[in-house]
Amino acid sequence: MTTRGELPIMRPMSWWCRTAVVFLAVLSACGGTPKLTDDGRRVQVVAAFVGDLGHAYERRDATAVMAGIAPSFADREELRRHVESAVAGFDDIDLALTIERIHLDAETATVYLRWDGGWRATGRDPIVRQGAARFIVETGERSFLTAVIGDMPFLPAGAAPAGSP
Repeated sequence: MTTRGELPIMRPMSWWCRTAVVFLAVLSACGGTPKLTDDGRRVQVVAAFVGDLGHAYERRDATAVMAGIAPSFADREELRRHVESAVAGFDDIDLALTIERIHLDAETATVYLRWDGGWRATGRDPIVRQGAARFIVETGERSFLTAVIGDMPFLPAGAAPAGSP
């Protein structure tokens, strides 16, 4: 017994108790990850697609950027010319795409995003732009960008292709 003001005396934990505690901690840590719904997987695929598109542009890989643009994209050829011009005309391209939310429809996703871009070339003043856009992404077997509404992040001069909504 303890007297007033003293803490109770506790016996040290036995080896099997320590083993059981460690086993339970490991078991709870290995419980697995939650399973995603189909919509959850679609959101992940769309977010990865948008990220890949931005990274391809930063790497100045016009072929990879255009591979992600749907053949039905309004003024696709004009966008291709702008992307190729940016790739050829700038030594360094930084493009940060920040996804705010993704809305899923039957076969498409609307990606609301903000972006910050920087284009630098030797002997020229850098171009710094930012904007907000909605990417309309086809979400079939393969994702494609079908439209951009708002500020086009792939145009350093700020001009949007004539066919963008």
